[in-house]
Amino acid sequence: MLPAILCLCFLTSACKHTPPEKRSNDPEIRQHITGTWTLDERPDINGYRGLEISPDGTLTSTKLDGTKQHVGTWKLDGSILVVTSNDPELVAKPDGSLGKQQYYPVIYASEHELICGLGISVAGRMRFKK
Repeated sequence: MLPAILCLCFLTSACKHTPPEKRSNDPEIRQHITGTWTLDERPDINGYRGLEISPDGTLTSTKLDGTKQHVGTWKLDGSILVVTSNDPELVAKPDGSLGKQQYYPVIYASEHELICGLGISVAGRMRFKK
C-alpha cells in the first residue's frame, strides 16, 4: 500500500509546471513596438530607464535623470529588434567587443507591455511598460 501511495505522490507532483511564457507573432510585434517604453524593473545598470522607439526608425534613450539621448536607429527583422548605434552602452557584445548593430529578440509586445531578450545568445529579459 505504501509504494502505491508514494508512486501517486510522485506522479501528481511531477505534473506541476509553470505556465508557458507569453509570445507575440511578427504582426503583433510590428503593431505594438513603437512608443515610449519604461523599464518595468529596477533601472538598467547603465543608467537608462527607458526607450522611445519612434515610427520613423529613430531610437532615443531616457536616462535616470530624465534626459533624452538619440542613440541610433532601429528596424525589425522578423521578431528581432535590430539597433544600429555607435553608443558603446547599447552595442557592447557579450564577448566585450563593440559593434554597430545589436540584436534583441522581441518575445512579447502588446499595447502596454514589451519583453525583449538581452541579445541573441544572452540569457535574461528586459521588461518595459507604456
